[in-house]
Amino acid sequence: MHHAVALTALACAGLVLAGCAQDSKPLPAATGASATESSSTSSASSSNAPTETDPELATVIQRAQAFEDTQNAIVDNPKRSIDDISLVARGEASGWAKQSLQQFRAEGYTTTGKIEVRDVTAKHLKAGQRPRAQVHMCFDTSDYVIKDAKGKTITFPTATSMQTRTLEQWGDTWYVTKVGSRDEDC
Repeated sequence: MHHAVALTALACAGLVLAGCAQDSKPLPAATGASATESSSTSSASSSNAPTETDPELATVIQRAQAFEDTQNAIVDNPKRSIDDISLVARGEASGWAKQSLQQFRAEGYTTTGKIEVRDVTAKHLKAGQRPRAQVHMCFDTSDYVIKDAKGKTITFPTATSMQTRTLEQWGDTWYVTKVGSRDEDC
């Protein structure tokens, strides 16, 4: 299967392994990377439990994981509303995820297995209108399978991919606003 089809299929799964934009082209390596970052970083174990001493960054990691979990729940339950993504995402990320999930359903893709998320880190970014942070995470698809409507397995270009999620805070709640990937295995 062609590289772009596999990337689009996975992106449509709501798992955003490829970090594709709406036109299936990779997003910049680290969306918002030009912003000044603070020296504070966070990491999570393979179980995604934040180990951060900065409680705000621990919350940011949890919200980035909630974005992934919500996409997975929508993929797993065809009766669940795609609009539920708005509970964890806004702006560009929300629009992109909704479009990808609609395409996933329209194409009749199905999934089995789980994507392991590991090597999670977070950092504060220079605030614009509101507080911002970025989360980097490694997605491992070794035990994850997507099949098309005919039952043919969609293959991935690599088993792992480094992903980025930019989050912004509205009130007390953090939302994913941008999704990206870096062209590297992890």
